[in-house]
Amino acid sequence: MSEQVINIRLPRLHPSQAHVERNKKRYTVLCCGRRWGKTSYILYEVAMALLQGKRVAYVAPASTDNAYKAVWRDVQERLKPITKKSNQADKTLTLINGGHLALYTFNAIDRLRGDTKGWDVIALDEVAFAPNLNKSWGDVIRPALADKQGRAFISSTPKGLNDFYAIYQRGVQGENDWASFRYPSMANPYIPPSEWGLMESELTASTYQQEILAEFVEGAGAVFRDIGDVSTLEERAPYNGRIIFGVDWGRDNDYTVISIIDADTRQQVGMTRFNKIGWDVQRARLKALYDAWQPMRVVAEENSVGGVNIEALRLDGIPVMGFTTTMQSKRQIIDSLSLAIEKRDILLLNTEIQKNELMAYAQRKTSSGNYQFGAPSGAHDDTVMALAIAWWGVQNAVLNFDMLMF
Repeated sequence: MSEQVINIRLPRLHPSQAHVERNKKRYTVLCCGRRWGKTSYILYEVAMALLQGKRVAYVAPASTDNAYKAVWRDVQERLKPITKKSNQADKTLTLINGGHLALYTFNAIDRLRGDTKGWDVIALDEVAFAPNLNKSWGDVIRPALADKQGRAFISSTPKGLNDFYAIYQRGVQGENDWASFRYPSMANPYIPPSEWGLMESELTASTYQQEILAEFVEGAGAVFRDIGDVSTLEERAPYNGRIIFGVDWGRDNDYTVISIIDADTRQQVGMTRFNKIGWDVQRARLKALYDAWQPMRVVAEENSVGGVNIEALRLDGIPVMGFTTTMQSKRQIIDSLSLAIEKRDILLLNTEIQKNELMAYAQRKTSSGNYQFGAPSGAHDDTVMALAIAWWGVQNAVLNFDMLMF
Protein backbone atom coordinates (compact mmCIF):
# COMPACT_ATOMS: atom_id res chain seq x y z
CA MET A 1 0.00 0.00 0.00
CA SER A 2 1.54 3.32 -1.08
CA GLU A 3 1.87 6.19 1.37
CA GLN A 4 -0.26 9.28 0.81
CA VAL A 5 1.68 12.43 -0.07
CA ILE A 6 0.32 15.62 1.47
CA ASN A 7 1.57 18.95 0.15
CA ILE A 8 1.68 21.86 2.58
CA ARG A 9 2.17 25.33 1.09
CA LEU A 10 4.38 27.57 3.23
CA PRO A 11 4.99 31.30 2.78
CA ARG A 12 7.82 31.93 0.32
CA LEU A 13 10.66 33.93 1.86
CA HIS A 14 12.08 36.87 -0.05
CA PRO A 15 15.84 37.63 0.28
CA SER A 16 15.79 39.74 3.46
CA GLN A 17 13.38 37.31 5.15
CA ALA A 18 15.71 34.47 4.16
CA HIS A 19 18.63 36.42 5.68
CA VAL A 20 16.76 36.60 9.00
CA GLU A 21 16.01 32.88 8.82
CA ARG A 22 19.70 32.05 8.32
CA ASN A 23 20.87 34.33 11.13
CA LYS A 24 18.10 34.02 13.71
CA LYS A 25 18.89 33.36 17.35
CA ARG A 26 16.86 32.13 20.28
CA TYR A 27 15.23 35.56 20.57
CA THR A 28 14.85 37.20 17.17
CA VAL A 29 13.56 40.76 16.87
CA LEU A 30 12.25 42.21 13.61
CA CYS A 31 11.79 45.97 13.19
CA CYS A 32 10.40 46.45 9.71
CA GLY A 33 8.46 48.91 7.58
CA ARG A 34 4.90 48.35 6.48
CA ARG A 35 4.42 45.63 3.86
CA TRP A 36 7.92 44.21 4.36
CA GLY A 37 6.37 40.89 5.29
CA LYS A 38 6.69 40.64 9.07
CA THR A 39 3.56 38.57 9.53
CA SER A 40 4.32 36.27 6.59
CA TYR A 41 7.74 35.60 8.11
CA ILE A 42 6.11 34.87 11.48
CA LEU A 43 3.67 32.52 9.70
CA TYR A 44 6.60 30.69 8.14
CA GLU A 45 8.26 30.13 11.52
CA VAL A 46 4.96 29.13 13.13
CA ALA A 47 4.18 26.62 10.37
CA MET A 48 7.70 25.14 10.38
CA ALA A 49 7.53 24.59 14.13
CA LEU A 50 4.08 23.00 13.93
CA LEU A 51 5.24 20.66 11.17
CA GLN A 52 7.95 19.49 13.57
CA GLY A 53 5.34 18.68 16.22
CA LYS A 54 6.17 21.73 18.35
CA ARG A 55 3.94 23.70 20.70
CA VAL A 56 3.51 27.25 19.41
CA ALA A 57 1.81 30.38 20.77
CA TYR A 58 1.04 33.39 18.60
CA VAL A 59 0.38 36.66 20.46
CA ALA A 60 -0.76 40.01 19.03
CA PRO A 61 -2.30 43.18 20.48
CA ALA A 62 -6.10 43.29 20.54
CA SER A 63 -5.86 46.60 18.66
CA THR A 64 -4.49 44.72 15.61
CA ASP A 65 -7.60 42.55 15.42
CA ASN A 66 -7.61 42.21 11.63
CA ALA A 67 -4.03 40.87 11.54
CA TYR A 68 -4.84 38.46 14.38
CA LYS A 69 -7.83 37.05 12.48
CA ALA A 70 -5.86 36.90 9.23
CA VAL A 71 -3.16 34.78 10.86
CA TRP A 72 -5.75 32.38 12.21
CA ARG A 73 -7.43 32.02 8.81
CA ASP A 74 -4.09 31.57 7.05
CA VAL A 75 -2.83 28.84 9.40
CA GLN A 76 -6.13 26.98 9.24
CA GLU A 77 -6.08 27.02 5.44
CA ARG A 78 -2.44 25.98 5.04
CA LEU A 79 -2.51 23.18 7.60
CA LYS A 80 -6.05 21.89 7.03
CA PRO A 81 -4.89 18.61 5.37
CA ILE A 82 -2.98 17.59 8.51
CA THR A 83 -5.21 19.15 11.19
CA LYS A 84 -6.58 16.78 13.79
CA LYS A 85 -8.64 19.28 15.79
CA SER A 86 -9.45 22.98 15.42
CA ASN A 87 -11.33 25.11 17.95
CA GLN A 88 -12.65 28.31 16.40
CA ALA A 89 -13.79 29.84 19.71
CA ASP A 90 -10.52 29.29 21.58
CA LYS A 91 -8.33 29.79 18.51
CA THR A 92 -6.43 26.54 19.08
CA LEU A 93 -5.34 23.96 16.55
CA THR A 94 -3.76 20.51 16.90
CA LEU A 95 -2.11 18.60 14.06
CA ILE A 96 -1.98 14.87 13.49
CA ASN A 97 1.73 14.90 14.44
CA GLY A 98 1.02 16.53 17.82
CA GLY A 99 1.92 20.06 16.78
CA HIS A 100 -0.22 22.51 18.74
CA LEU A 101 -0.99 26.19 18.11
CA ALA A 102 -2.79 28.65 20.37
CA LEU A 103 -3.55 32.30 19.58
CA TYR A 104 -3.72 34.96 22.27
CA THR A 105 -4.04 38.71 22.52
CA PHE A 106 -1.79 40.67 24.84
CA ASN A 107 -4.87 41.49 26.90
CA ALA A 108 -5.14 37.77 27.68
CA ILE A 109 -1.40 37.10 27.93
CA ASP A 110 -1.75 35.74 31.48
CA ARG A 111 -3.37 32.63 29.97
CA LEU A 112 0.17 31.56 29.02
CA ARG A 113 0.91 31.20 32.74
CA GLY A 114 -1.65 28.45 33.13
CA ASP A 115 -0.13 26.18 30.50
CA THR A 116 1.87 23.49 32.27
CA LYS A 117 3.45 21.96 29.15
CA GLY A 118 5.57 24.94 28.14
CA TRP A 119 6.15 26.37 24.67
CA ASP A 120 8.69 25.63 21.96
CA VAL A 121 7.97 28.86 20.10
CA ILE A 122 6.20 32.08 21.04
CA ALA A 123 5.62 34.49 18.15
CA LEU A 124 4.85 38.10 19.11
CA ASP A 125 3.44 40.28 16.34
CA GLU A 126 3.07 44.11 16.16
CA VAL A 127 4.43 44.42 19.67
CA ALA A 128 4.97 48.20 19.44
CA PHE A 129 1.20 48.44 19.95
CA ALA A 130 1.13 46.04 22.92
CA PRO A 131 0.50 47.37 26.44
CA ASN A 132 3.30 46.85 28.98
CA LEU A 133 5.53 44.83 26.64
CA ASN A 134 8.57 44.78 28.95
CA LYS A 135 6.46 43.60 31.87
CA SER A 136 4.73 40.94 29.76
CA TRP A 137 8.11 39.68 28.53
CA GLY A 138 9.65 39.41 32.00
CA ASP A 139 6.60 38.22 33.94
CA VAL A 140 4.93 35.87 31.46
CA ILE A 141 6.57 35.23 28.09
CA ARG A 142 10.18 34.49 29.05
CA PRO A 143 9.22 32.08 31.89
CA ALA A 144 6.82 30.28 29.52
CA LEU A 145 9.79 29.38 27.29
CA ALA A 146 11.89 27.91 30.11
CA ASP A 147 10.54 24.32 30.16
CA LYS A 148 11.44 23.63 26.54
CA GLN A 149 14.23 26.21 26.16
CA GLY A 150 11.96 27.70 23.53
CA ARG A 151 12.43 30.43 20.93
CA ALA A 152 10.71 33.78 20.55
CA PHE A 153 10.08 35.81 17.40
CA ILE A 154 9.25 39.45 18.12
CA SER A 155 8.14 41.69 15.27
CA SER A 156 6.67 45.13 14.69
CA THR A 157 6.77 48.40 12.86
CA PRO A 158 8.21 50.94 15.34
CA LYS A 159 6.06 53.38 17.29
CA GLY A 160 8.26 56.02 18.87
CA LEU A 161 10.71 55.01 21.55
CA ASN A 162 8.50 52.71 23.60
CA ASP A 163 9.03 49.20 25.03
CA PHE A 164 9.58 47.73 21.57
CA TYR A 165 12.57 50.03 21.16
CA ALA A 166 14.04 48.68 24.43
CA ILE A 167 13.46 45.07 23.33
CA TYR A 168 15.02 45.79 19.92
CA GLN A 169 18.11 47.19 21.65
CA ARG A 170 18.88 43.83 23.25
CA GLY A 171 19.87 42.40 19.88
CA VAL A 172 21.61 45.60 18.79
CA GLN A 173 23.62 45.60 22.02
CA GLY A 174 24.73 42.03 21.31
CA GLU A 175 23.18 40.33 24.33
CA ASN A 176 23.54 36.56 24.38
CA ASP A 177 20.83 34.69 22.46
CA TRP A 178 19.43 37.93 20.97
CA ALA A 179 19.47 39.10 17.35
CA SER A 180 17.77 42.24 16.00
CA PHE A 181 17.11 43.05 12.36
CA ARG A 182 15.76 46.26 10.81
CA TYR A 183 14.47 46.50 7.24
CA PRO A 184 12.62 49.28 5.39
CA SER A 185 9.50 48.49 3.40
CA MET A 186 11.40 48.61 0.12
CA ALA A 187 13.35 45.47 1.11
CA ASN A 188 10.23 43.63 -0.07
CA PRO A 189 11.08 42.97 -3.75
CA TYR A 190 7.48 42.22 -4.72
CA ILE A 191 6.24 45.82 -4.44
CA PRO A 192 7.21 48.26 -7.23
CA PRO A 193 9.84 50.81 -6.05
CA SER A 194 7.71 53.62 -7.45
CA GLU A 195 5.22 53.05 -4.62
CA TRP A 196 7.71 54.15 -1.99
CA GLY A 197 8.50 57.33 -3.91
CA LEU A 198 4.80 58.17 -4.04
CA MET A 199 4.41 57.52 -0.33
CA GLU A 200 7.36 59.76 0.49
CA SER A 201 5.61 62.62 -1.29
CA GLU A 202 2.26 61.87 0.38
CA LEU A 203 3.30 61.22 4.00
CA THR A 204 4.83 63.52 6.58
CA ALA A 205 8.58 63.09 7.03
CA SER A 206 8.23 61.52 10.49
CA THR A 207 5.48 59.14 9.34
CA TYR A 208 7.56 58.03 6.35
CA GLN A 209 10.59 57.50 8.59
CA GLN A 210 8.63 55.37 11.02
CA GLU A 211 6.17 53.47 8.84
CA ILE A 212 8.25 52.94 5.69
CA LEU A 213 11.92 53.28 6.72
CA ALA A 214 11.27 51.49 10.05
CA GLU A 215 13.18 54.12 12.01
CA PHE A 216 12.59 54.81 15.69
CA VAL A 217 11.47 58.44 15.52
CA GLU A 218 12.37 60.80 18.34
CA GLY A 219 9.42 61.85 20.46
CA ALA A 220 8.58 64.41 23.09
CA GLY A 221 11.35 64.86 25.62
CA ALA A 222 14.11 63.82 23.23
CA VAL A 223 17.37 65.55 24.10
CA PHE A 224 19.35 64.92 20.91
CA ARG A 225 17.92 65.52 17.45
CA ASP A 226 19.08 64.91 13.88
CA ILE A 227 21.52 62.26 15.07
CA GLY A 228 21.89 60.75 11.63
CA ASP A 229 23.11 64.04 10.16
CA VAL A 230 26.23 64.08 12.33
CA SER A 231 26.82 60.32 12.61
CA THR A 232 28.80 59.85 9.41
CA LEU A 233 32.32 58.80 10.42
CA GLU A 234 34.18 55.49 10.41
CA GLU A 235 36.60 54.54 13.19
CA ARG A 236 40.21 55.49 12.59
CA ALA A 237 43.46 53.76 13.49
CA PRO A 238 45.51 55.51 16.22
CA TYR A 239 47.42 58.59 15.05
CA ASN A 240 49.22 61.58 16.59
CA GLY A 241 46.83 64.34 17.63
CA ARG A 242 45.23 66.14 20.55
CA ILE A 243 43.14 63.17 21.58
CA ILE A 244 40.63 63.09 24.46
CA PHE A 245 39.26 59.93 26.10
CA GLY A 246 35.89 59.95 27.89
CA VAL A 247 35.21 56.91 30.11
CA ASP A 248 31.91 55.74 31.59
CA TRP A 249 32.28 52.67 33.82
CA GLY A 250 30.07 49.58 33.84
CA ARG A 251 30.50 45.91 34.56
CA ASP A 252 27.50 43.58 34.71
CA ASN A 253 24.26 45.12 33.47
CA ASP A 254 25.86 48.32 32.16
CA TYR A 255 28.82 48.71 29.83
CA THR A 256 32.17 50.41 30.18
CA VAL A 257 32.50 52.73 27.20
CA ILE A 258 35.61 54.62 26.10
CA SER A 259 34.80 57.40 23.63
CA ILE A 260 37.68 58.98 21.70
CA ILE A 261 37.53 62.51 20.23
CA ASP A 262 40.09 64.55 18.29
CA ALA A 263 40.04 67.96 20.02
CA ASP A 264 41.28 69.78 16.90
CA THR A 265 38.90 68.35 14.29
CA ARG A 266 36.02 67.87 16.79
CA GLN A 267 35.49 64.39 15.40
CA GLN A 268 34.81 61.18 17.29
CA VAL A 269 37.48 58.85 15.94
CA GLY A 270 37.00 55.76 18.08
CA MET A 271 34.79 54.01 20.61
CA THR A 272 34.98 50.74 22.46
CA ARG A 273 32.51 49.14 24.88
CA PHE A 274 32.52 45.96 26.95
CA ASN A 275 30.98 44.41 30.05
CA LYS A 276 30.93 41.23 32.14
CA ILE A 277 34.69 41.32 32.69
CA GLY A 278 36.66 42.19 35.83
CA TRP A 279 38.03 45.63 36.62
CA ASP A 280 41.66 44.50 36.18
CA VAL A 281 40.94 43.45 32.60
CA GLN A 282 38.97 46.62 31.94
CA ARG A 283 41.83 48.80 33.14
CA ALA A 284 44.25 46.76 31.01
CA ARG A 285 42.14 47.44 27.94
CA LEU A 286 42.05 51.14 28.70
CA LYS A 287 45.82 51.15 29.16
CA ALA A 288 46.30 49.42 25.80
CA LEU A 289 44.20 52.13 24.16
CA TYR A 290 46.16 54.79 26.04
CA ASP A 291 49.47 53.38 24.81
CA ALA A 292 48.14 53.25 21.24
CA TRP A 293 46.63 56.74 21.10
CA GLN A 294 48.73 58.66 23.66
CA PRO A 295 45.80 60.99 24.47
CA MET A 296 46.44 64.42 25.96
CA ARG A 297 43.71 63.75 28.52
CA VAL A 298 41.67 60.85 29.92
CA VAL A 299 38.50 61.94 31.71
CA ALA A 300 36.69 59.17 33.60
CA GLU A 301 33.55 59.01 35.68
CA GLU A 302 34.58 59.13 39.35
CA ASN A 303 31.32 58.06 41.01
CA SER A 304 31.08 54.75 42.87
CA VAL A 305 33.73 52.27 41.67
CA GLY A 306 35.12 54.88 39.29
CA GLY A 307 37.27 56.38 42.04
CA VAL A 308 38.97 53.05 42.73
CA ASN A 309 39.65 52.46 39.04
CA ILE A 310 41.02 55.96 38.57
CA GLU A 311 43.40 55.56 41.49
CA ALA A 312 44.64 52.22 40.14
CA LEU A 313 45.21 53.73 36.69
CA ARG A 314 47.15 56.65 38.16
CA LEU A 315 49.39 54.22 40.03
CA ASP A 316 49.97 52.53 36.67
CA GLY A 317 51.20 55.79 35.19
CA ILE A 318 48.04 56.99 33.41
CA PRO A 319 47.12 60.58 34.43
CA VAL A 320 43.35 60.19 34.61
CA MET A 321 41.14 63.06 35.64
CA GLY A 322 37.97 62.18 37.54
CA PHE A 323 34.58 63.58 36.61
CA THR A 324 31.95 63.54 39.37
CA THR A 325 28.45 63.12 37.98
CA THR A 326 25.80 65.06 39.85
CA MET A 327 22.37 66.23 38.73
CA GLN A 328 23.87 69.61 37.92
CA SER A 329 27.07 68.44 36.20
CA LYS A 330 25.17 65.81 34.20
CA ARG A 331 22.77 68.41 32.88
CA GLN A 332 25.67 70.69 31.95
CA ILE A 333 27.55 68.11 29.90
CA ILE A 334 24.39 66.73 28.26
CA ASP A 335 23.20 70.24 27.32
CA SER A 336 26.64 71.02 25.95
CA LEU A 337 26.73 67.87 23.80
CA SER A 338 23.17 68.45 22.59
CA LEU A 339 24.04 72.00 21.50
CA ALA A 340 27.20 70.79 19.74
CA ILE A 341 25.19 68.22 17.76
CA GLU A 342 22.51 70.77 16.89
CA LYS A 343 25.12 73.28 15.65
CA ARG A 344 27.14 70.53 13.88
CA ASP A 345 30.16 71.41 16.02
CA ILE A 346 30.93 67.70 16.41
CA LEU A 347 30.87 64.74 14.04
CA LEU A 348 30.22 61.25 15.37
CA LEU A 349 30.85 57.65 14.43
CA ASN A 350 28.20 55.95 12.34
CA THR A 351 27.46 53.18 14.84
CA GLU A 352 23.95 51.82 15.44
CA ILE A 353 24.44 51.38 19.19
CA GLN A 354 25.46 54.98 19.81
CA LYS A 355 22.90 56.43 17.39
CA ASN A 356 20.09 54.48 19.05
CA GLU A 357 21.16 55.47 22.56
CA LEU A 358 21.41 59.14 21.61
CA MET A 359 18.02 59.04 19.91
CA ALA A 360 16.32 57.42 22.91
CA TYR A 361 17.97 59.64 25.52
CA ALA A 362 15.22 61.81 27.00
CA GLN A 363 14.36 64.38 29.61
CA ARG A 364 11.55 63.35 31.96
CA LYS A 365 9.73 65.29 34.67
CA THR A 366 9.73 63.58 38.07
CA SER A 367 6.88 63.60 40.59
CA SER A 368 8.79 66.24 42.58
CA GLY A 369 8.81 68.58 39.59
CA ASN A 370 12.50 68.12 38.74
CA TYR A 371 13.83 66.84 35.42
CA GLN A 372 15.94 63.74 34.92
CA PHE A 373 17.99 62.66 31.93
CA GLY A 374 18.36 59.06 30.88
CA ALA A 375 17.53 56.12 28.67
CA PRO A 376 14.10 54.41 28.57
CA SER A 377 13.51 51.61 31.05
CA GLY A 378 15.48 48.54 30.01
CA ALA A 379 17.79 50.43 27.64
CA HIS A 380 21.36 51.76 28.03
CA ASP A 381 22.92 55.22 27.88
CA ASP A 382 26.59 54.32 28.43
CA THR A 383 27.75 55.54 25.01
CA VAL A 384 25.93 58.83 25.61
CA MET A 385 27.65 59.46 28.93
CA ALA A 386 31.12 58.51 27.66
CA LEU A 387 30.66 60.81 24.67
CA ALA A 388 29.40 63.68 26.83
CA ILE A 389 32.35 63.30 29.21
CA ALA A 390 34.79 63.22 26.30
CA TRP A 391 33.18 66.33 24.76
CA TRP A 392 33.48 68.13 28.08
CA GLY A 393 37.17 67.21 28.06
CA VAL A 394 37.51 68.66 24.55
CA GLN A 395 35.88 71.94 25.55
CA ASN A 396 38.23 72.28 28.49
CA ALA A 397 41.36 71.09 26.68
CA VAL A 398 42.97 74.54 26.76
CA LEU A 399 42.70 74.82 30.53
CA ASN A 400 45.24 73.64 33.04
CA PHE A 401 44.68 70.03 34.08
CA ASP A 402 44.54 70.86 37.77
CA MET A 403 41.84 73.50 37.20
CA LEU A 404 39.39 71.07 35.57
CA MET A 405 37.06 70.50 38.47
CA PHE A 406 33.30 70.86 38.93
